[in-house]
Amino acid sequence: MTEYPQARSEQLVIRQLADETIVYDTRVHSAACLNELAQKVWALCDGNRDLDDIVDACDGANAAIVSQALSKLSKADLLEVPFEAASGTSRRGMMGQMAGAGLAAAVTVMTVPTAVMNRPGFTGGCLV
Repeated sequence: MTEYPQARSEQLVIRQLADETIVYDTRVHSAACLNELAQKVWALCDGNRDLDDIVDACDGANAAIVSQALSKLSKADLLEVPFEAASGTSRRGMMGQMAGAGLAAAVTVMTVPTAVMNRPGFTGGCLV
């Protein structure tokens, strides 16, 4: 667990779309789709900010929401060191707090098969 999350930057291809960010990991051929809140949290993971600093920078988000975003970013292997939410806060409790705030961080991970990538005409777009 790290107190100052650091976003990964090596071996990633990042594409910003209208309201989401696609992050393709060239090491494992998977893509993560980040909503606006998850992208903002990830961008704030500079290794110099702790959870409270990141919460303060995310207007309207509380510690449970940011913690959930960090957990999802960690599970998607987008952080240098795995992040674990503080014990004592259940996933169900966090989801309730997020729903009450009207916010949620979404990180969706998709695996891109190598055979598809080798197909003529494949441009690296996200397959859904």
